[in-house]
Amino acid sequence: SSKEAPLLRRETLQLSLAGLFPLVLEHADKLLVSYFLGLEKLALYTIGISTGRLISIVIKPTMTVYFPLLVKDRFSWRLLITIFLTLTIVGVLAAWPLYYYFVNVLGTEYAEAYPMAAIIIAGLGVYFISVVVYYSSVYHKDAKLSVPTMTSFLSTLVTLAYLLLALNYGGKYALLLSAASYPLRDLITLVITLALSKRVRTA
Repeated sequence: SSKEAPLLRRETLQLSLAGLFPLVLEHADKLLVSYFLGLEKLALYTIGISTGRLISIVIKPTMTVYFPLLVKDRFSWRLLITIFLTLTIVGVLAAWPLYYYFVNVLGTEYAEAYPMAAIIIAGLGVYFISVVVYYSSVYHKDAKLSVPTMTSFLSTLVTLAYLLLALNYGGKYALLLSAASYPLRDLITLVITLALSKRVRTA
């Protein structure tokens, strides 16, 4: 019954939609891999993806510490580029010893999953700045919730289209191309968020 109720309902709906699309995308790739390539390839794909994301998903919980900062300020481009380069180097270096984990711990039959894990870990830099910019579009004092909602919707559509093309026409590289959808979706999210945020600020 309060005056703020309509606004709160609208913002709640927008945030719910913004969170729904990535949730769909999180499982769509596995369903598509199983459909196009079968369950055996799905097993390799899941092992590779899950191992790679064990490292990268640590970023989102740690970002909660910086939420109060994102309300008042946006990360400067200089800082974002520095973090991107640093974490990309860290990711690439971390991918090297991971091969021995796949061969010696999981076994040589799973070595084919290693490149997929390496692709995701090497994309650590773009993942981090994508998370920072996206969260800034949600929490900043001047943010419009239409930005993260449209970003989630558009990045999901583009990534699904990419996955369909990769699995249908990728041939022997189909699994690798599918794994590359993770850093690609982070890059797409970053680009769309920046474009929409700029449009909102100049409107």
